Amino acid sequence: MATDTGQISADKKTYTFKLREGLTWEDGQPVTTQQIKYGIERTWAQDKISGGPTWLMQVLDPGKEYKGPYKDDSKDKLGLKAIDTPDEKTIVFHLPKPNGDFLQMLAMPAAGPVRQDKDTAEKYGLKPFSNGPYKWVSYTPNKGLELTRNDKWNKSSDSIRKALPDKITVKLTSNADDMDNRLIAERLRPRPERHRHGLGGPPEGAAVRQGQRRQPADRLHPLRGVPQVGRALRQRALPQGGHLRRRPHLAADRPRRPRGGR
Repeated sequence: MATDTGQISADKKTYTFKLREGLTWEDGQPVTTQQIKYGIERTWAQDKISGGPTWLMQVLDPGKEYKGPYKDDSKDKLGLKAIDTPDEKTIVFHLPKPNGDFLQMLAMPAAGPVRQDKDTAEKYGLKPFSNGPYKWVSYTPNKGLELTRNDKWNKSSDSIRKALPDKITVKLTSNADDMDNRLIAERLRPRPERHRHGLGGPPEGAAVRQGQRRQPADRLHPLRGVPQVGRALRQRALPQGGHLRRRPHLAADRPRRPRGGR
């Protein structure tokens, strides 16, 4: 959202940013630095919003003086002293001491803007108000979510994020057995060309139909949870003394052919 990576003071304790032109919410209203400050302040409300990183709290308010926007006595609920917003396009961060990771912290979702009139505290994550290329349609925890294009998003204001499909539907499952069953039933079968050239070989369902049986040692391999690699290891155990990146054919679930040569 910023025009650059900020102007940093000589003592490395003050960061000043300017917002790009054309930043808007899904209803067309402009995004302001006051809304960014408010979004950051919500991290302090650990009694209502928890589970995310708290590094900004530790860096900006190590003495834990601020109590969060829901307990803020100031009229505008923007009482965090470590952040100034002299105008709607400028935001200034004052660090008690230098921190080399501060820019990385600001790149995380916890530093994103939130509109006060759209804030629903601990329920906000169920349907956040968008300022990006997509906006929320619905979300059910552990089941799935649906996004649609945000027609108020300005492509010229964002050189990083893209708006490609008109609609995005994501189905979620946290049950490993259910995930395997779906693969076997080919409900989530990837396109054939992905298997022709990848490490995974044919889909897991095809491997089962071919009579392939996985050994317990394969299922318990420590890299099972790593995408693609884990799938390949479930079908073929990692060779001892070998390097998967150098020898991908050893992980692929396909017949071996004898080769000639000296």
